[in-house]
Amino acid sequence: MKPTGALYLFGLAGIIAGLGAIGCSPDSIQNESTDSDGSADTDTDTDTDADSDTDADSDSDSDSDSDADSDSDADSDSDADSDSDADSDSDTDSDTDTDTDTDTGCVDNDNDNWCEDFDCDDDNPDVNPGEDEDLNNDIDDDCDGLTDEIPDTDTECGEQEFDISHVPVRLMILQDLSYSMDFGDKWSQAVGAITNMVTDFDDQLEFGFDQFPNANGCYIGDPVVSDTLPGNAANIISILNATDPIGLTPLYLGMENFLEDSYAPLFVDEAVDSYLVIVSDGSDLCGTFDGSDEGATADELGTLTADLLSTQQIKTFAIGFGSGASSDQLNAIVLAGGTGLTEYIDAQDQASLEAALNDIGGSVLSCDFDVVIPDDADEDEVNIYLDGNVLIYNQDCANPAAPPDVGWTWVDVNNKNKIRFCDESCDQLPTVQLIQATFGCPTEVP
Repeated sequence: MKPTGALYLFGLAGIIAGLGAIGCSPDSIQNESTDSDGSADTDTDTDTDADSDTDADSDSDSDSDSDADSDSDADSDSDADSDSDADSDSDTDSDTDTDTDTDTGCVDNDNDNWCEDFDCDDDNPDVNPGEDEDLNNDIDDDCDGLTDEIPDTDTECGEQEFDISHVPVRLMILQDLSYSMDFGDKWSQAVGAITNMVTDFDDQLEFGFDQFPNANGCYIGDPVVSDTLPGNAANIISILNATDPIGLTPLYLGMENFLEDSYAPLFVDEAVDSYLVIVSDGSDLCGTFDGSDEGATADELGTLTADLLSTQQIKTFAIGFGSGASSDQLNAIVLAGGTGLTEYIDAQDQASLEAALNDIGGSVLSCDFDVVIPDDADEDEVNIYLDGNVLIYNQDCANPAAPPDVGWTWVDVNNKNKIRFCDESCDQLPTVQLIQATFGCPTEVP
């Protein structure tokens, strides 16, 4: 600190007196200086100290403190605080925060490289601003303050969403419940395979369940055990676990019931696609009418299957479970069933039965969607998005300018209330989280 004027004069007088006592006069001291400060120093600057700078302290820098750096504090570093490090905070470490450790102020509890100040859930490494939003988990994955938000569509051309919904597909399992299903643990294996299949496809297919017979002998009950319904897996599993094999094999009579609209009215609704899946381990033993003394023939079963297709639009699959299945009867059913198959599916254990059921389930998933286009919408300005990505319009899925089997088309170009995804795009649907239909922007074409 620079002394006050009074104290400074008193000190200078004492110095002069002391010098006089050893034979030096004030005049001789002043004459030795060549500067213009009027003081008794031997340097050439204008201050009163003995160094060559212009401040009043005794060091060689230009500030007013007594250390050798160029700032105004009393330490030897070059910053403006009073500690001994090179940063501008008041602690003694080398970071820029105000604590005494050497970190940089970032706390990252879940080690996802996002500090807790920016990470909206720092205990979950799958949640941070760098994550993509999962549309079905009720979590703000990307920390934008929104949960499961729909991706933005193009707003520059006034694009607006309209309703789109999966055309339902109904699948009825017609299960052989004859005594022979109790041999070799086949019934418990069938229960396991059907349970897994209806669970896996419960949100994609409307399941129903029926059995033949319903009681001893060739008896067939009325109505159906469980008509097709959305989310019906739990009900079907409960039925399976409460059922045991009983009676003979009235396959023809069990199929014939579906010719009656009242037997399973939801399943036989012609407005939706309906599939009958027969699982049998033997051959028909009960014939074409109650009280028959001989089983139905393959031709009779084939004719009945064709009637189901022509009158009720029911397509039929057949699975033979075990070595006792009648290949002649089941093949006759498949050939008339309208599925495109030419022979029945053979299954010998639970794994192969489950694989057969899953293959059928995957093959019948609808590629068709109902759409409700607003009256004021231009039908030439419709676009379809899968998880926020626009899909090209591919007329009849056969436009040579488009990638093969990619895109969407109108089921009926003259009645635009239903779209169909081309085969490759349809195969993607089980993994797609969000399907959007919009109008307002020109339709995306190849």
